[in-house]
Amino acid sequence: MPNNLKIFYIYIFITVQRAILISLSTILASLLCLDVEGAYDKVAHKRLAHNLRKRRIPDYIINWVLDFLRDRETEVRVGDYSLESSRVYAGIPQGSPISPILFLFYSADLLEACENIRLRTSAGGFVDDINALTYGKSTEENCRNLAQVHAKCEQWAARHGSSFDFKKYKLIHFTRTPRRFNINASLVLNGKEVLPVDKVKVLGVILDPALKWNHHLKAIETRAIRQLSALKSIIGSI
Repeated sequence: MPNNLKIFYIYIFITVQRAILISLSTILASLLCLDVEGAYDKVAHKRLAHNLRKRRIPDYIINWVLDFLRDRETEVRVGDYSLESSRVYAGIPQGSPISPILFLFYSADLLEACENIRLRTSAGGFVDDINALTYGKSTEENCRNLAQVHAKCEQWAARHGSSFDFKKYKLIHFTRTPRRFNINASLVLNGKEVLPVDKVKVLGVILDPALKWNHHLKAIETRAIRQLSALKSIIGSI
């Protein structure tokens, strides 16, 4: 993801959260982080073409995309041994600069499904990382709203032949007045419980419940110390 786009996304995302926290001490925000399992590999080409047409992409570009994805093959190699190559009928190639753009079109309906004025929900994401945000007067209310949004996400997954990796789900409640709320409120999805955490990483930025940046600053400090130690080792060996 380009750095300028990443910075812009994080800025907008955190600005919304800060506005919610600062506006009233009687409300709080909750964030559910989802992960699309095997995002690139499960892209259905016909559905991708449909989504591109839905976004009014010109036919000549859609035809170019379909030609780009057609007649691809894969081959598995282990040491000197390789399996016979086989045709690939779904997915978009890893490493191609166009693949993130194509998946953004593929998942556009997913982000729109998370937008709901009545539930006070909004969403943002990049490729397989989807973040659904809501706010309300209690964590229990927020969790109910997020559960409804998650049901919409599952409907999208069913239509697009995709699935979500439940093991990577993250739930966090944002508030500057934690004593006012039940910050331990969990989210139950399809009989499985998602417990709240005290930190979550969104596009490389670690967010904490009060948006105080302590966890993120600690991570930067740890990484800097590790890199300085490596540099000292290199200099000492010269």
